[in-house]
Amino acid sequence: MNRDYHEAIQFLDPEISKQIRLGNELLKKIPFPEKEQGEEEIICGLSKKDFELYGSKLNFNIPNENLKYMEKLLIEEQNYLGLMELLENQYPYNKLVPYILYSYCRDICGLPIKKSENDRIRRDLKAIKKACNHLTKKQLKKETRKIKVEF
Repeated sequence: MNRDYHEAIQFLDPEISKQIRLGNELLKKIPFPEKEQGEEEIICGLSKKDFELYGSKLNFNIPNENLKYMEKLLIEEQNYLGLMELLENQYPYNKLVPYILYSYCRDICGLPIKKSENDRIRRDLKAIKKACNHLTKKQLKKETRKIKVEF
């Protein structure tokens, strides 16, 4: 399962066995070295941490437009992942399935999901399902061996 998957896979819920799902959850808890300060992601002129704190507070209405301020900035930058982070906490959008919200944000930003990308997503889901089935069917062969340890 060591493969470069499409970014939309994280918003879908592929059929993964319980053991692999538990392993992935525990893997997130392992502390890894943090990014250097120079590599910090900038969204609409704010660092990612500041965007998470102040993004929803800066999302005020713009007169004579249907969009709000932060939404307009993210759409101009074509930052659909930032737009998704902003919208997933707002009322009508928090009821949507994450993949549908992802697709909606890409459409708004002018980067709709193409047929080739849909095909790749389907292939990736199929590969994940096939790998999980292979892992669940695979049983370890236990062999008896005589081992002698000398100190």
